[in-house]
Amino acid sequence: MKPIRQFVSVASDCELEKLRADALDLLEDPGMRVGGTGLRKALAVEGAAVDEPARIVRFPRPMIEEVLATAVSEEKRRFEKCQGDTVEAEDALSFSWHVGHMTRSPNFEVALGGGCPLYYDYPSNSVRYGNEADLIRLLHLAEGIPEIRRCGNPIHCAIDKDGRMLPQELMALKTAATVAKHSSKPGVTTLLSARQLPYSVAMGEVIRESPHAYKMQPIFININDTIPPLELSEIEGDVIEALARRGLPVFVLPMPLMGISEPATVFSCAAAAVAEILGVWAAAKAVNPETPVECAVVSGVMEPTTGGTCFSAPEAIAIDVVAAQLFRSLGLRCGTGVGLIDAPAPGVAAVFERTFKATVAAMCGESTYVIGILAGGNIFSPEQMMLDLDIGAGHHHFLTVFEGEDLDTAVPLIRERGIHGLFMDTEHTAHHFRNRIWRPNIFEHAKTKDPRQMADLVAKAYERWTRIVAKTPPYHLQEDKAREIDRILARAELDP
Repeated sequence: MKPIRQFVSVASDCELEKLRADALDLLEDPGMRVGGTGLRKALAVEGAAVDEPARIVRFPRPMIEEVLATAVSEEKRRFEKCQGDTVEAEDALSFSWHVGHMTRSPNFEVALGGGCPLYYDYPSNSVRYGNEADLIRLLHLAEGIPEIRRCGNPIHCAIDKDGRMLPQELMALKTAATVAKHSSKPGVTTLLSARQLPYSVAMGEVIRESPHAYKMQPIFININDTIPPLELSEIEGDVIEALARRGLPVFVLPMPLMGISEPATVFSCAAAAVAEILGVWAAAKAVNPETPVECAVVSGVMEPTTGGTCFSAPEAIAIDVVAAQLFRSLGLRCGTGVGLIDAPAPGVAAVFERTFKATVAAMCGESTYVIGILAGGNIFSPEQMMLDLDIGAGHHHFLTVFEGEDLDTAVPLIRERGIHGLFMDTEHTAHHFRNRIWRPNIFEHAKTKDPRQMADLVAKAYERWTRIVAKTPPYHLQEDKAREIDRILARAELDP
């Protein structure tokens, strides 16, 4: 039997075509406010109408059609020739999807990231700004979890080891340097300005040991947010231009907010998000046609009683998956916002929200496993991380449970023991139960009917991750490379 490949379609072909047409209409009129002088100049050369004082770009429909056609061709070539050997910006969210094919590793794998400013401390049930010691501890934990294949910045290194608040300009580079020195599997971190990119690249080249190797597997780069609706900030525009000029991946992440920055309909939010993706895609390609571009949509919905934003509402998930379905219908990949949930602490609410979002996304063909992120991307919790690892592993097991099934063995196996037979002591069960029966680490299958004996799952998660840290040797970068990382960081600190 084959792995599951039939997914829920939330929109018809006609609706998807309407969504695509509406996104192109929005890019023509009113257009998009595009930050970054270099992006606007490049788009003007390609035929876009640019109102420089207002920073408004209007994209001719044929221009976007050409960008889409080129993107589809590139994706086909990349799948056929590279077969996923290169690591690009999509690695930040553990995507593994190409041109209509859902490809999964035999093993469950995730990435550690999030860029949260705050850290949840379970023993005191409190939240604080992330510090260098917290980040190093999380990276140490990741060394002991083989399912984590890439480590970015789960928290920002806002406070250094001496307890001082770092300047914002230095925070992202300090975080990248900490990841470089304490993780054997570094991934995507954050850039807060284009000025930081040369230092980030220099750190990456130290780790990869050559510019070419870094170009093939870039690290310490950025995920670029747009501003809803239809705007890209000057800072993000400059970062995207800088990435594109180096041929580094650009990852665009719109965040439509239903009832706040967009109308209170799923379709209109999805249209705005698709338009923002395509506008940034065209801008990056205008600077450098060889720039890889990836995307995801993370949607929110107005919470009516407070006017705040809810990321776990059914409508938010619907916006994400309809936008993703459009890109999938074109042969492209667009992730969804599984990572952002609303619960501020690990526990029942967080487990429900993560499972709800991840399950719906997986049913729609967008399996993304995100760990540890709470409170709309503001808080990181290692306890929630352990719970999320179980949730993701369970999803992965279900989606691949039919792989390798031998249909011809059913009758002989049952005949072997006959009516009322038992299979616990058969060679077949002994050989297969480890890879056929999922065994969670935290969500333990109930062994008792007595509710008083059921474990506190958050406490169990805390105990598990602290045990992993205790028995896992920490990773330290070679001394010569660590010194070079420190020198790069020192140069960045002196750069006006």
